[in-house]
Amino acid sequence: TNDGSQQYVFRPWTLEEAREIAKQVTPHTDDPDKWVLDMLEVIHSYRLNGHELGQLAQASLQKHWHRVRGQYTGRRPNGAVALYETDQATGDLTGDLKIQFDILATNVKQNFKKIPKLTQLSSIRQKPDESVDDFRSRYQTQFNIHSAIPPDNNVDGAYVRYLCSELLKGFRPEITARIKEHFIYWESCTVEDLMINARHAEQVIQDKHKPKAPKAGPQIFLEETETDSTEE
Repeated sequence: TNDGSQQYVFRPWTLEEAREIAKQVTPHTDDPDKWVLDMLEVIHSYRLNGHELGQLAQASLQKHWHRVRGQYTGRRPNGAVALYETDQATGDLTGDLKIQFDILATNVKQNFKKIPKLTQLSSIRQKPDESVDDFRSRYQTQFNIHSAIPPDNNVDGAYVRYLCSELLKGFRPEITARIKEHFIYWESCTVEDLMINARHAEQVIQDKHKPKAPKAGPQIFLEETETDSTEE
C-alpha cells in the first residue's frame, strides 16, 4: 500500500496445495506434540482460515480425521468461516480460529499419545569415529521421539535420569568405564555434567592412543682439534 503497510489478498487454497504442505508436517502417529507445533507453523506462515485449516488437517490426518475432528467446524458461532487472527503483542493465534484449532490439537494428543518404542533406542550406539557430543545429539533426537517421556530439566525427573542412563549404555565401552571409575556422581548427575565427564574421558583415551615420539638416542659431539702444521 502507499503507506508502506502490508495488505494481504485472499486467494483460495486448493486441496492439492494442502496435500503438498501436509507432507512437511510431522506425522501425528510419530509425535502428536510436534504435529501440533508444525500445524501452528503452517497456520501462521500461510495465514490460514478455518476452511483451509480443515483441508490441511484432513490431508495430514488422512484416515484418522474422523477420530480427531470432534466438534471442529472451522467456523464462527454465526456460521461464517473463522479468520486468521493473532495477538498483536505476542503473535499467538487468537479468536475463533484458535478455538477451532485447539479442538484438533487436544483430540490428536488424546488419541495418539506417545507409546514408548524402546527397541528403537537400544540399537543406537556411539560409532568408532563419532564424538560423544555428536552421539548425544543423535541419540537425544531419537530419545525425544521414541521414549514418550516429556523433556524437562529436573535432575531427579524421569527424562534426565533415563536419558543419562541410556547415554552411558550407548557410549563406547571404554568411555563409559572411565566415567564410572572417575565420576562418583554418574548415577545422579545432570546431562551436562555427564557430558563434561564424557568429553574428558574421550580426550584422555585419545591421548593414550596417540603415537609417542621416538626417544632420541645418545648424541655424540665431535670436537675439532687444531694441529700445528708448521715446520720447525
